[in-house]
Amino acid sequence: MLKYPYIRITDTEELFKRLETEGGRILAGGTDLMLKIKHGMARPKAVYDISGIERLCHITEDKGGLYIGAAVKLRDIVNDPKIKEHAPLLSKFAEEIGSMEVRSMGTIGGNLCASRANCGVCFLPGCRAMTADRTVLPCRNSAYADLLLPLVAYGASVKIESASSSRTVSVKDFFAGSGKIDLKPQELLSEVIVPKESKEAKFGVAELRQPVKMGFPYISVIAEAKAENFNITVGGSTDKIYTFENVKSGEEGCTCAGAGFLEALRLSKEYRKEVLASVIREAIEKCGQETLK
Repeated sequence: MLKYPYIRITDTEELFKRLETEGGRILAGGTDLMLKIKHGMARPKAVYDISGIERLCHITEDKGGLYIGAAVKLRDIVNDPKIKEHAPLLSKFAEEIGSMEVRSMGTIGGNLCASRANCGVCFLPGCRAMTADRTVLPCRNSAYADLLLPLVAYGASVKIESASSSRTVSVKDFFAGSGKIDLKPQELLSEVIVPKESKEAKFGVAELRQPVKMGFPYISVIAEAKAENFNITVGGSTDKIYTFENVKSGEEGCTCAGAGFLEALRLSKEYRKEVLASVIREAIEKCGQETLK
């Protein structure tokens, strides 16, 4: 049995010192990390619980946007009135993450840093990607972290801190695809910054998900109306998050050619490429029709 020290951290200064001198993994809610430890996919030297660091648990706003601490629970993303008013897509997607119990533990920072969630799609016994077998890559049937898509659509960014520096990176650049993120072992994602949605903004969301509730999103699309055209954000089982600007709503304008897909057990790449245009058209048709707030 793997043994490691579990340490509750009360301030970021202590955290950075321990990360630099001792190494280890950061735990906020633990819904992803603890599963990886259980299945031998992570073997931390130590686990640092940051859930009690007060400055990571805020939701504030000013004219520039919303500022969400990395340790804010997903349930608060769903229910906070400021987020519902100014970034309703974020609340909508957070509400679809796991169960109520998962949302009560998971955090926005943990969701983004996991980047590729634990799967639970095939339910096949003996899945080697969820064991200590290092001869296989992590399961390619798991989707990207749920909140990546709305944050990319909003043009959000993340604040990343270390003992000696602080930097801000767009969420689109923070996630490099294939489960890779722009975060060094000694760094902490401390805050998510979301521009406020314009009152005139019109969004539509469409997904190909199986099962419909708590299922795997094979294709997720967000469409934003821009004059007569649309900005499209595509994710799910794609090889990265794709954005397409000024897409026309006509038949040929909805294909978003160039989007690549990962392998999946139930739906082939060819099938998903074929139906992508239909999912995009559905998202476009829903622009302005759905009440997200």
